[in-house]
Amino acid sequence: MRHTNSRGAGVNFGDENFKFEHVRIGRPLFGSFSNQSLKKEFENICRDILKGDLPSHSRRISLESSVFTLEIAPLIDKNAIKGLLLTVSDISKMVHLEREMASLQKADGLRLLAAGVAHNFNNTLQGILGHAAILTNHPDNKIFVEKAGQAITDLVHRASDLTKQLLSYQPESSSEHELLDINTVVMSAINSVGDLFTSGMKVSVSFGNPQKIKTKRSALTEAILAIIKNSKEALSSADIKNKAMSVKTGEVSLSDNEVADLKAGDYIRISISDSGSGMEDETLKRCFEPFFTTKERDVSSGVGIKPTGLGLPKALSNIRDIGGAVSIESVKTLGTTVAVYLPLESRVASSSSKITPLHRRQPEILVVDDDRMVLETVQTMISDLGYSCATADTATSALNILKNNTRSIRIAIVDAMMPTTDGATVIKGLKNIKPGLNIFGFSGATPQQTLPMLAAGAIKILQKPLGQADLQGIISSVIRNTPAKAVHG
Repeated sequence: MRHTNSRGAGVNFGDENFKFEHVRIGRPLFGSFSNQSLKKEFENICRDILKGDLPSHSRRISLESSVFTLEIAPLIDKNAIKGLLLTVSDISKMVHLEREMASLQKADGLRLLAAGVAHNFNNTLQGILGHAAILTNHPDNKIFVEKAGQAITDLVHRASDLTKQLLSYQPESSSEHELLDINTVVMSAINSVGDLFTSGMKVSVSFGNPQKIKTKRSALTEAILAIIKNSKEALSSADIKNKAMSVKTGEVSLSDNEVADLKAGDYIRISISDSGSGMEDETLKRCFEPFFTTKERDVSSGVGIKPTGLGLPKALSNIRDIGGAVSIESVKTLGTTVAVYLPLESRVASSSSKITPLHRRQPEILVVDDDRMVLETVQTMISDLGYSCATADTATSALNILKNNTRSIRIAIVDAMMPTTDGATVIKGLKNIKPGLNIFGFSGATPQQTLPMLAAGAIKILQKPLGQADLQGIISSVIRNTPAKAVHG
């Protein structure tokens, strides 16, 4: 056994009472362990390496302010394993550099994302203004009105998805699962890569029709963004004329171990291919190692002098965190394809069934928001679904409306932030009048700002902008699962 730094003599293998001074040539290493569980674990690892079942073993060990790597490898002589070599290396400096690099890259990724969102959001606003002008100038042209209305709806949804990319970087929302359209997430990631479409590369996007799944938006977005940036960098450095990147989505059925770490089943597949120079076999084997680089390195630390990127390692970590897997294929001089697989077992079935509206003269739904335009549009959508709706732009008017319609109102949709009060306070007031009222928060704010509404009794937070299909599903679920108490007119 050897150590590469004098402080390595203090490494304890994770056993606080490990007796390093007892380690001598000719004496069993395992006699120095006091933790029997760790002793057994290392005995099994060494036994597997000696049998040839395990090629080697490596792990990091943290001790106070120092970090070490422990590596166990076989000593081979004439194709036979003659013994084991245990190496302990002090990598504290390298770990410090890794953390600094990760912090810098996170800041750079956020800058690119913000720039991409701002660029696309301004384009979206331009589109909305243009179609609004069509509605104003051609109110009697049914075809123009329908097309402009649909275009505005699509643009608003696109803008909403883009702004959610910024919110996804917040720690409060990073662990939350939400129902995602994979194509939208991928397109948002593509649009967030700086100057991708003006860099002289040919970028093609082919979207299939994958089902929506519940997963972590921030983890998936960051992973896709990292892979695309990695492909862009590979193309930028490649000495070829025709530089092309291809992004595809779809669904595939896999058999056991067709892709490493995945069981047989149905998966969403997101593939990013580039026509770059490809990778050498050794590079391909190590490309998922943090801070592995083929570029110039610092002699003392081994870390790349130029930014090496945590692209592929970070992508792999994120995708594994949400239950998926990543595969990579690369051929020297031909290019590289990275594929992300997400299990469809977490999909959420969507209902396209129509609901039967219950026409009543007294209001069934109360919408509370200080923005009159929001109230008017939501009220119109609810009315088009066949339900009666009352609106309030202050807390006082909301409470008065509920007092006068206690039996008929079964759903309340409440804005999170208003000039003189907040959504949580309004919800408490509504609950005092009708404890069993189904209340939903309604906001474009961050999760941290909407948590008080959930604590006050909101069933869930509806994210602005809210489409008519979403309203239909919410109203349908409540109407079907609660007894009608409305007074018929």
